[in-house]
Amino acid sequence: PQCFLTLMEVVSGLLAPALANRSRDKRVALVVLLTLMTTGFAGL
Repeated sequence: PQCFLTLMEVVSGLLAPALANRSRDKRVALVVLLTLMTTGFAGL
């Protein structure tokens, strides 16, 4: 369980700069990151 949360945090941390720099519209990146974080917390 704790491993899943850590994995989601790492994935979102690595994807954040890539997604934010790729597109002009930051809302898509924000939604993806919030979804990943919520999924990680739900895994607890």
